[in-house]
Amino acid sequence: MDDQYWEFIGRCWSNVQERPSAKDIVPALQYFLTSLPLPQSLGDSLGLSAQLTHSQPTSHFSQTYVSHSFTSSSPQDVPGGFVPIVGAALEPVAPLGVSANRWVAPNTARNPIAAYANSPELVDRKVRSLLDKLTMEKFDTISDQIIAWANKSENEKDGRTLIQVIRLVFEKAIDEAAWNDKYARLCRKMMETISPEVQDDGIRNTDGKPIAGGQLFRKYLLNRCQEEFERGWFAKEMTAAMAAAKASDDQAIKAANDKQGEESELYSEEYFAAQKARRQGLGLIKFIGELFKLQMLTERIMHECVKKLLGNVETPEEEEIESLCQLLKTVGLQLDVPKARAHMDVYFARMKELCKSLNVSPRMQFMLQDVIELRERRWVARGAVRAPTTIAAIHEAVSILCSCDCDILKLCQGCEGEGRCGSSELPAPDQHVKRGFKAWR
Repeated sequence: MDDQYWEFIGRCWSNVQERPSAKDIVPALQYFLTSLPLPQSLGDSLGLSAQLTHSQPTSHFSQTYVSHSFTSSSPQDVPGGFVPIVGAALEPVAPLGVSANRWVAPNTARNPIAAYANSPELVDRKVRSLLDKLTMEKFDTISDQIIAWANKSENEKDGRTLIQVIRLVFEKAIDEAAWNDKYARLCRKMMETISPEVQDDGIRNTDGKPIAGGQLFRKYLLNRCQEEFERGWFAKEMTAAMAAAKASDDQAIKAANDKQGEESELYSEEYFAAQKARRQGLGLIKFIGELFKLQMLTERIMHECVKKLLGNVETPEEEEIESLCQLLKTVGLQLDVPKARAHMDVYFARMKELCKSLNVSPRMQFMLQDVIELRERRWVARGAVRAPTTIAAIHEAVSILCSCDCDILKLCQGCEGEGRCGSSELPAPDQHVKRGFKAWR
């Protein structure tokens, strides 16, 4: 590298006023690349083959770069008087084509499912998103949007969109048992406000007319609940059989490493599938009870469910006992009325027999005993039952609790004339306890 190169590099690091412009630097870099002793393969890949070294003149470089950087302003100082352009020898590249299986954002207009407003994929995505956003604070607005999607069955003769919406709500309800009453309220509102123009020509009443509106919604929902209830935890039985088959196949491995075998059996896919089936089974029972509380199911249906779960007294399944306990915890207060007291006495007599049966596991016996004691306490639970509520209700409950604590504190401070209300001086801890007990006596 001679002095002319160093002079140009020095100008690049000089003051702003003396630095070369971008128009001067680009042809200079092109010239430097051509003057370097590059390998033939690298030169070909960069488009600097010997055949193209005199392809195009760069008058800008010969007039600007040479006059400012080289001592001679003659273009002959540049080899051949020409500077090739980097990439001039590259072959033309065709533009990228659009593949048939490319990924497309769901919310773009190019999405094929957006062209059909009532497509099952679109309904599934929108309704699932609304169910995820459903809270007690936004219950009215979100539920109205879900009902609007269900009303798209007005132009259908088979009610397929309504059936799809019911399926999504049902699956969400049984999978989230803690919020079953919220989804039951949603079903009640849908039954009351669904469009009367929604009908299914395949389902008719006794007069031969198609069932429409809220009656159709209720029939769809009850049919789904009945099918799932009669099916039971069928998925659990299948997964248990698969787990047993897998255990027999892996017996040699478990014998070699007992600890590792126990952990693999505990956290296998079959184990989690069985737990999911159990969670959804109990969620179904509780959801049925919440629907009964909102008068969407009759009392006769509830008694039929209890009788079915208590049908096998000699060798009961844990699934049946646990479902029975969950159902009675949910609707026991509503069923234990004077006109049905005789039926309830028979139910609990059988439950007491199951508590003493040797075919029932200790866990199930304690669960039955808890329900028996719950009825003896007139269905008053020991702890507070969590339920969906609003933020305003939570703030109100906290304010009531704080006011009660302040009243107790003032009572403890003011009893026996020791201290007064609003005093900042608190008694000692032992005196506080003694005064508290004496005040409540």
